[in-house]
This record gives sequence, C-alpha cells and structure tokens, in this order.
Amino acid sequence: MIRDGELAEGTRLAPERELAADFGVSRTTLRDAIRELELLGYLDVRQGDGTVVRRPDAAALATPFLGLLRGQPQLGEDLIAFRRMLEPELAALAASRCDEADAAALERSLARQSRRVASGGGLQNEDLSFHRLVARMAGNATVLHVLHMLQSLLRELRVHLLAGDHPERDLAQHTAIAEAIIGGDAGLARRSMIAHLDAVERGIVRDAPAADGGPP
Repeated sequence: MIRDGELAEGTRLAPERELAADFGVSRTTLRDAIRELELLGYLDVRQGDGTVVRRPDAAALATPFLGLLRGQPQLGEDLIAFRRMLEPELAALAASRCDEADAAALERSLARQSRRVASGGGLQNEDLSFHRLVARMAGNATVLHVLHMLQSLLRELRVHLLAGDHPERDLAQHTAIAEAIIGGDAGLARRSMIAHLDAVERGIVRDAPAADGGPP
C-alpha cells in the first residue's frame, strides 16, 4: 500500500486494533510488521503520537548496519575494499568526461576543503561531498545511488574506526585526484584514488578495546 501510493508519505496509520482487523492478523503479528517497516524506513513510530508513513532515505537504509560497524572493524575493512572496487574506476571515468563545469565544481570543492584545513577543521562532510562529486562526474547513476546510501556508514567509519583525522593528507590526495581528472588523465586519476583509499585503509583501527576498558 505504501509503495503503490495508497498510503502517502505523512499519512497517520489507523490504530492497531483497526489495522489488525483489516488485515486479518493478530496485533502481535501487526506489531512485528510495523517494527520491520520502521527498520526499513517506511514508517516512523512516534511514542504517544501514532505511526506515520515516510519514505526511506539513505540514512534509514544504513541504520541496521551501524551497530555492526561499530563492533566489528572487519566490516570497516570490507567497506573500504568495496570502495576500492568502485571509486578508482569512477575517477578514471570522470577524467575521460570532465568538462569545464565539472572542473569548476572540483576547484570549488578543493577551495572549501582548503578553507576548512586552514581554519583547523576536519574534512568529514567535504570528503564525502568530494567523492560524491567524482561519482556524479562519472555519469553512472546506479553507482552514485549506491555511494549515497553508504554515506551514513562512511561517516560511522570515520568516527569509530579511523585512527584520527588527517585533513592535510586528505586535501593533498584529493588535490592529486582532482588535478588528474581535470587534466583528463584517466590512468593517473585511477592511481591517485587507489593511493587515497590505501591511506584510508591504513588508518582503520583493527584492535578492538579490551573488555575491561583497558588498553587493547
């Protein structure tokens, strides 16, 4: 009903008793279904205010994986490995398709990053925006959507699994990638992206804290 538009975004669901009767199921079964749809991002259960239909966004779809990512550094390594399968080729494609508008967008991104570094700030949001820009330039809508869905996981990776922030290093590597793309050098763009992801992977904290809270 949600997918077909019968229940539009923002619609408040009927009370449990009515829904259970309409679908011919027990209230326990109905609650289980509501919990699953909430997890998938289709419903927003508001304590004391009912249940409202919503459209799942990238953050909602990534939510089930966040707890796993925090507790299992191997998943962080797997996420980087997945990026290594995609992003070097995206950088190469971007280099082969870069036009004046794309070059200007890259230069604006680097300028924002430079200002953040000069002010002593981190590059978390600008880093994600830069990689999304490269994917958009590659012209692959499917991969761009996949990367958008990974945004929450990438933020979680930075917060919980990377050993500190390295804005100067990231800026230098982003600059190398951007210059290769603007110069139309697909091979160099690919190699520069690989070098960047190699550096990110080396920063993953592989040793989980000891159970007593002491040093690993």
